[in-house]
Parts: sequence; structure tokens; C-alpha cells
Amino acid sequence: MRTSLAIRCPPRAAGLIALVAVYCFLAMPLSGGQPDKALSTLDIRDVDHSLDPTSGRQPDKPVCVLKGQGAKDERMLTQLWEDFGPLFGFKDWNSFGPDSMYRQIRLEREGKVLTFRSWHPIYERDKSKVVTSQGVMPLNGRTRADVLKKDDRGYIARRAAFDAIVDLCLALSPSARR
Repeated sequence: MRTSLAIRCPPRAAGLIALVAVYCFLAMPLSGGQPDKALSTLDIRDVDHSLDPTSGRQPDKPVCVLKGQGAKDERMLTQLWEDFGPLFGFKDWNSFGPDSMYRQIRLEREGKVLTFRSWHPIYERDKSKVVTSQGVMPLNGRTRADVLKKDDRGYIARRAAFDAIVDLCLALSPSARR
């Protein structure tokens, strides 16, 4: 006994199915049969979250982007995830005030995303200011190092890791904004 399964589709649905099948085929690379999408990415940008009534919010400014387009890139981004993820407890980290500008690091690996945001890279461009776990404050004749060595150790460790991720991306990315 022979059985067959026949699915009948209205002509419009059959055309749509064919169109989707062609699109999916064209989206596949020739060699691997998988979509050409990086498993891992690192995206760093400066974000204006301020509420300036005269000029409004400025568009995000890309700082650095790395995509895991090859085995070497994937290994490096996986290493970043494994080295820095535990320091942040594999959770997002936000260290910025309301209506402020900040730098954002978005690290994606195998569908999981970590986002770290800090305002210290933006506000410390002003050499007379320091950003601590308590916020932005004037140096008042002190050095940044002196102020930070008295701050919360956990904050200092995450801040140092944040800076290390940015520095690494800038060193490795050919498209980095310097």
C-alpha cells in the first residue's frame, strides 16, 4: 500500500512560498549553506541620551565594530565574552546618569547579548572632571588616580574592564574611529 501526502495551496500562497525559498537560497553563501551572519559581534558607540531643548539628541557615533566573520575573529570575540562576561556577572552594566551621554559596548555571542554603558569616557574628556561610582565630580586639584583609588573596588574593576574592551577593539578594528 502506497500513501502520499499532498498539500494544496492557493496559487498566491504557492507563489509566496516560492519567493521565500528563492530569497533564502540567495541569502546562503555558496560554500556552507548557512546564512552569512557573524555568530559574534562587538559594537561600541557613543550615545547622546541628553535632553537638549535647542539641538535635541545627536545620532549615535560609532566608535568601533568587530564582527566574527572568520574563525580567528570568532575565537577572539568568544575570548572577550569568556574573559569579561564573568566580571560583569554576565549581566548588563549601566553606569550613567539621567539625560546624559554615555559610551555603549554591545557584545553578542551565539544569540546572547551583554550591554555595558558608562559615561566616564565621555565626561572625563574634560580634564577637570572625574567619574566615580557616585557620579561626575570636579577634581579640585586632585588627580584622577587619587580619587579613583578611594572608590568602590567593584566599580573600578568593571570600569577598567570596560576600557580594556574599548582599547582592544580599537587596536584590532580597521574601521575604528580614533
